[in-house]
Amino acid sequence: MEADYVLTGKIFTAAQKHKYVEAVAVKDGKFVYVGSKDGAKSYIGPKTEYIVNNNGLFIPGMTDSHMHFSSGATEGMYKIQLAGGKSVDDYTKIIKKYVAEHPDRDYYMGTGWENAIIAERPDKSWIDAACSDKPVLLQSVDGHSYIVNSKALENAGIGKGYVSKEKGEFVLDPKTKEPTGLVREWAMGDILKTVPDYTVEEIKKAVLWLQDRLLSMGLTSIYEPILRDETRAQQALEELDIEGKLKLKVVSGFHIRPEHDSPDKLDDFAAIRDAYHGKHYKCNNLKFVVDGVVESATAYFFDDYVHKPGYRGNFNCTQEQLNNMMRRAKEKGFQVHCHVIGDAAIDAALTGIEYAQAKKPKKDWRPTLTHLQVIRESDIARMAKDKVIAACDPAWFFKDPIYFDALEVKYLGLERASREYKLKSFWDQGVLVSAATDFPVTNPDPMETIEVGVTRCAPGDKSEKTVLDPTERVSVEQMLTSYTINGAFQNFREKETGSIEVGKAADMVLLDQDLFTINPHDIHNTKPIFTMIDGKMVYSRGKK
Repeated sequence: MEADYVLTGKIFTAAQKHKYVEAVAVKDGKFVYVGSKDGAKSYIGPKTEYIVNNNGLFIPGMTDSHMHFSSGATEGMYKIQLAGGKSVDDYTKIIKKYVAEHPDRDYYMGTGWENAIIAERPDKSWIDAACSDKPVLLQSVDGHSYIVNSKALENAGIGKGYVSKEKGEFVLDPKTKEPTGLVREWAMGDILKTVPDYTVEEIKKAVLWLQDRLLSMGLTSIYEPILRDETRAQQALEELDIEGKLKLKVVSGFHIRPEHDSPDKLDDFAAIRDAYHGKHYKCNNLKFVVDGVVESATAYFFDDYVHKPGYRGNFNCTQEQLNNMMRRAKEKGFQVHCHVIGDAAIDAALTGIEYAQAKKPKKDWRPTLTHLQVIRESDIARMAKDKVIAACDPAWFFKDPIYFDALEVKYLGLERASREYKLKSFWDQGVLVSAATDFPVTNPDPMETIEVGVTRCAPGDKSEKTVLDPTERVSVEQMLTSYTINGAFQNFREKETGSIEVGKAADMVLLDQDLFTINPHDIHNTKPIFTMIDGKMVYSRGKK
C-alpha cells in the first residue's frame, strides 16, 4: 500500500500498548501503520510525502476538555481586551483608546479585568471617566462578574436599592444604596438583556479566526461547555461543519439551571441535539454551574470564608433540584459536566450524580467535574468509584500573586489555599484526568498547561518561587495522556481519535522540541511544526 504520508522520529502514541514508536503511515485520513521504521518502508511510494524529524516529538492531536470556543471567539474579535492591564488607570486608557477607534458603536463590551486590580476602585467611576455617553459593560476574566458604567445601568432601568431576583447581586454603595456598577454571578442577566446578540455570521467569522489560532497550537478537538448564544452558536457551528470549514472536532453543551429551568427544557435541548448529525460537530452535553468562584467569594465551601465568618458561598440550587435535573439529564441521554470550585459544591455534584446513577443505571455515562479547586480526599475516592472524570485546568496550578496572595489566601486562609488544585492525587486514586484551559480565562496554549502541570510553577519560573504543592506534580507522559486519549474519552470519541493507532483518524502534531528531554521549565517555549486532522495538514509553520 502506498501511503499519503510516512513520518518517522520519536512518536508518543498515547495507546495502551506500544506508547512509543518510530514510524507511522497515513492513508485516506487514517493511520494504516504504526511501528518501526523498517516496517514503514513498504508504505513509501512515488507520491508518498516522507517526513523525518529526529529532534522534536510527534504526538496525537490534542483536546482541550473545557474551553469557551464560540463565546471566546466573539469576545476576542468584538470586545475591548483588558487583559494585560496592571491597574485601573491602564484599563481606563484601554477603554478610551477603543472608544476613539470605534466611534460608531452604540455600546461597548469588554473582557479580561482582574478582581485584584479593580479592588482599588470597585465602582463605575473610572468607566464613566472613559466613556459616559454610551453603555460600557466589562466582564471579569473568570466570567463570573461584570462592572458597568452609569449609562449601562440607566439603560437597564437599574437604580437606587436595586435587588436582583437572580442568584448574585448588584453591589450597592453601603451609604447611598446606589449601584456601584459591580455585578456578581447570575444577576448579570438583568443587564445583559439590554445587549444585542451576535448574528450567526458574526459568530462564524469569529470562530474561524479563533480556529486558526488553536490549530497553530496543536489542538484538534475541543469541548465547549456552554453555548452562550444557544441557537445562533449552534447554527453557526452546524453551518461551518456542513460547509467543511470546521476543522476542529467540537463537542458542545447546553447550559441548564436546576433552580431556574423546567425539566421540560431538556426536551427542547434533546430535539436540537437529535436534529443534527455532522462530521466534526455534535452537542450531547449539559453544563451545570453548581457554585461560583473564589475571586468573587461565591464558591461554595464546607468551612466559612475567613474574611466573612458565617458565610460559605453560593450553592446555586438546592440538592433536590440538582438531583432531579441530573436524573432527568441521564434519562434524556445527556452527559453532564459540572462547574465545581469549592469542596461543598463538589460534594453536592457527586451526590446528584450518584442519585441519577442509582435511579437510572447506565454503564457508560462519563459525568465530568471541572475546576475542582478545593476537594476533600474522600471525594477523590468517590470520583474514582463513580467513574467521574476530572477536567482539570493545570495552567492555574501555581502561586500567582494576583490570585493566590491577593484573593485566595485572603478569602480561604493560607492552609486551605495551600492545598488547592490536586492533580497527582487524582491519578494515584484512579480518576481519569483530562486537561483544559477554560479559555478565554487562560491562554489556550497546551504547552503552558503541560509545563505547569509538571512543575506546579508559573511558566518559565526556574527559581520555583511560585511553586504550589510540589507533591501534586505529574509527569510529561501523564499530561500528554490528559490532553490526548483522555480528552477524547471524555468526549466519547476515543474510538476515532486521541491516540495514534491503526484505523483511527490521523490527528497528529509535530512539536519542535522533545518534551521528555528538555528542562520542564522550558516546555512553554515549544511550538508545533504542523498540525494534522484526518490526514490533512491544517496548520504548517510558515505557511498560510
